[in-house]
Amino acid sequence: VPDKGILIIGGLGTSSETKTSSGTPILSKIPIIKRLFSSNKIDRKADKAGNLIILIKPSIMVREEEEARAFTKREGVGDIRHLMYGP
Repeated sequence: VPDKGILIIGGLGTSSETKTSSGTPILSKIPIIKRLFSSNKIDRKADKAGNLIILIKPSIMVREEEEARAFTKREGVGDIRHLMYGP
């Protein structure tokens, strides 16, 4: 992964499947004519609100060089904050 590039580690999604069978009470049980008097329905739903994706954005820092640059400027605490919290 290049410096400040985005890496996708993994994801997790949820989905549900519902099977529904219906038909005429006695006629839907006879094997030969069962298809004429019964119906099967399958509903598949993907829950978009339940998705989880893990992203990582690494930044390469050379600690000694950053510290030396921050202390040679002598502009105060504002220059050192980026060492802890990033640019």
